[in-house]
This record gives sequence, structure tokens and C-alpha cells, in this order.
Amino acid sequence: MAHLQPLLSTGAMLWMSGSRVGVFSVLSAVTGVGVHVAALRTVLAPFHALAVVDPAVKPHLLLPKAVAVGLVLAGVGLSVGKCAALGFLPTAEGDWGGLLRPRVQLDIVGGGLVL
Repeated sequence: MAHLQPLLSTGAMLWMSGSRVGVFSVLSAVTGVGVHVAALRTVLAPFHALAVVDPAVKPHLLLPKAVAVGLVLAGVGLSVGKCAALGFLPTAEGDWGGLLRPRVQLDIVGGGLVL
């Protein structure tokens, strides 16, 4: 199947890139996301062409379509998982701390009596 080869090569590249942030690991993770997201746009084109040639085949293409889309989504998942493992994605609670508004400190003057 045409979508299995990019998945295997992306998986091998992500495995060989290691767990530290470097040029090769960043390049393989970002390229993996880009290749598989671009493949999502054209994954169903061969099936449409086959259905045009023989309309009787159209009902039998559901499982191959699902497998092809699943393989492409698996590649996206591998690449996004590698990006998360390298720390490129905000996955921890502390990553979102910059989006919170700072607390307003309330000073009470007068010995504890509200004036």
C-alpha cells in the first residue's frame, strides 16, 4: 500500500533522531508532520478515480479508504507524539502559566479595618 511506506520511513527517522533536541530531531519531527498532513489532502484521490472507472466497486471501497486514512493519521500521530516528547507542544500545566492573568494584590490599610 502506498501509505505504508511513508509511515515506516517516518517512524524510522523519528526513532533514529533520538530523544534530545537537535537539528536532525527537529527536522524529522516537523517534516513528518508536514508530509502526513499533506498526504491527508490526497489520500482519497485514487479511490475516487477507481470509483469513476467502475461504479459497482464504490460500495466495496470503504474498508480500503479507512485503512489508508488510518495509516496517514498514524503518521501524524507519530510525528506529533515526537514533537510532544521533545517539548515542542504545551502538554504540561506549567506551559500554560504565561496565559494566566497575574493576581491583583489587595492591601488593607488601617489595622485590619476596612475603611
